[in-house]
Amino acid sequence: MDYSGGGIGEYRYWNRSKDKWSNSTCTSSNGRCEKMDCHLPNTNKQLLGYFKEPNWAQWMEQLFKHEGICIWTSNEYNFMQNHRQSWPEGCTATSVKLDGKYLYYDTKPLEFGGMGIGLYTDSRCSIDYSGLDIDPDVVLASEDVSKLAYYINDWNEALDIFKTCQPCVAYSLKTSGSFDCADDAGYTNVNQCMKFATHTTMMTADFPDLILAAEQGTITQVTVGKSVYGSDYFGATVTVQLQDLTEPGWIFLGVSALMFLVGSALLFRAYRQARYSPSLSEPLVARGDGVAA
Repeated sequence: MDYSGGGIGEYRYWNRSKDKWSNSTCTSSNGRCEKMDCHLPNTNKQLLGYFKEPNWAQWMEQLFKHEGICIWTSNEYNFMQNHRQSWPEGCTATSVKLDGKYLYYDTKPLEFGGMGIGLYTDSRCSIDYSGLDIDPDVVLASEDVSKLAYYINDWNEALDIFKTCQPCVAYSLKTSGSFDCADDAGYTNVNQCMKFATHTTMMTADFPDLILAAEQGTITQVTVGKSVYGSDYFGATVTVQLQDLTEPGWIFLGVSALMFLVGSALLFRAYRQARYSPSLSEPLVARGDGVAA
């Protein structure tokens, strides 16, 4: 990975307010100053494994209050904090019936790692409602997720910053001359990866997780054994329709770029929690030399 032993000071951060990489954070005495390009297909970093967080509320809490507050505007941070608990807690019945049966809503995975709220025809939220008789926006407007559904684009735009690889240590690039960030828990320049490791469950992802992620177009190309998953660039458009998958609609898949300091990626998928070991140290790809991402 060309790491030269200079710690966090070898890497740049992406300054989203100026839309460019900042080299002001490079403080290593060896002079190395590199971008964290592990989300790109031609990276020379090595993929160590995939993990998923079944408790999305815990994942959001740890990500937002330690890292989000450092890179978002104050308005964005308040918005994300106020709305993170508005996401459905499982497949929920609406007050609307179709052919005598209730419609349901739940979190819906979108292409490019986005999050949405879907309308479904079954109690497992596995079959999307695709009819023309009912307007999904009208149905959701009368439910508890109405405000969240209305501002869903703002939500996903705020999360876009985490699709660019960043070092684990939280910095603020919103002011010139100072990069320290005091988070919402009283820490300064907290290590976000450490928070994920100690305050979340982070279960090992399995191959169905990886296949689903590839079908959603939310991971870069990776070779596991003789099989190739993902696309040759991040956010590739895919032809697979989510309603054709046999997984429940409350799957949430996303990638947090904060974990890429060691060249790894996270899969977040809230399903079948009891089946997996809650160990962040057990990767999907169990190879000593890693797998090129």
